[in-house]
Amino acid sequence: MSKNLYYALGLAVFAFLLMILSMMFTNFKFPKQSQGTLVFAETYKHGTELDKIIIRNSKETITLELRDNLWRVKEKGGYYAGTYLLNTLLNDFNTSVFFSKRKSTSQAIKDFHLNSPEKDKLNTGTQIEIYSGKDQLNSIILGKQTENGLYHFAKLKNQEIWLISGRFEMPQQAYSWMLQPILELPESLIETIRFYTDGKIATIGRKDASQKFTDTQGYTIRAQALTNVLERLIAEDVADKNTFSQKTFLLSRRMEIITFQGLVFYLDFYNNEHNEEWLHITLSTTPLPMSIVNDYIKDNKFLYEGWYFRLSPETSKILSPSSLI
Repeated sequence: MSKNLYYALGLAVFAFLLMILSMMFTNFKFPKQSQGTLVFAETYKHGTELDKIIIRNSKETITLELRDNLWRVKEKGGYYAGTYLLNTLLNDFNTSVFFSKRKSTSQAIKDFHLNSPEKDKLNTGTQIEIYSGKDQLNSIILGKQTENGLYHFAKLKNQEIWLISGRFEMPQQAYSWMLQPILELPESLIETIRFYTDGKIATIGRKDASQKFTDTQGYTIRAQALTNVLERLIAEDVADKNTFSQKTFLLSRRMEIITFQGLVFYLDFYNNEHNEEWLHITLSTTPLPMSIVNDYIKDNKFLYEGWYFRLSPETSKILSPSSLI
């Protein structure tokens, strides 16, 4: 009888321990159940159907839209999105995983900068919404970054707070998401620079890249400030031709740049009463261009046809005859 009692007691203890272990496993597993899985699982699953990404921060809203198989920035007239930023963001969507879960409290939301940028101004994060048509695939608020730059705190739609992997390089200004720079023209390629202003023409040039620029009288001209800007020309805003035609602008000057290969850039500058300066770029050729020039125009003219770019006052000043010394 006592032997059976020992067996019964042993079974009871075993059952009790099994129950405790089961509870411990359940409690342990629940917060860990997403660890290592994709944060943007629905986006990854429907990647070929992805057509809109909305990024909201405390300063601006940036809407990236897929149109005609090209990503565009809605807030910048529908101009083309920068390839590098877009590709790195899509890579983060495809690879970001849950790392560790944190307790969701109002203090944690504050400490990790996870307030909604639509509702709050302090301790806000960056809200990311991803769509396929009208269907929202994922939505999170991305907060504070860890010191090593490999992880971010994030708040999910269900209010859970997680530390997730990914760098998420996302500038807060919409113009940074444009395909920048709008022009990359190394100084070594430039043969001639010519300005047409108020009926006057100012020309500098050289016979080969090893020489300094000279004017028509043979005097050496320093143009480094100007050529530095042309090597990486950045715009602050962009408008399509229909939007631009509704504004009141006057053509102030034209800049002609001729390369040794026979490629010609015409830069037309427009001013308004608010001292804004906008730029329109046209591609052309000399009478006998190298064969690669026509291919360049064919591949790049869509970046300029029908588009007008607003320049900063500093950039406008440098792209003028007065910068030539």
